[in-house]
Amino acid sequence: MNPSWLILTLTDCGIRQDLIMKFYKREGAMVTGEQVLTTIEARGLLRMGRNAFYAALREGRLPSFRVGRLYRFRREVLEQWMQEQELGSQWRVPA
Repeated sequence: MNPSWLILTLTDCGIRQDLIMKFYKREGAMVTGEQVLTTIEARGLLRMGRNAFYAALREGRLPSFRVGRLYRFRREVLEQWMQEQELGSQWRVPA
């Protein structure tokens, strides 16, 4: 799988591309097509800034699980969570 969409998303979030590629080479993340995401991949999928992402993670607002000290995310759970967030925060016209 080509991680170019994620690289563009993460660079939009302010992460340097050379650091992203270094991570991919070391971890082999997403290249294998895994459905379990790292924090960097989840942040890219959600298009959240670093501080907002980690604050939401600490407060338990993001669906995640831990492997040792590391947080991991299931892609399908995050996508479902995003849909639920969209439905819960739709604009309403005042009466």
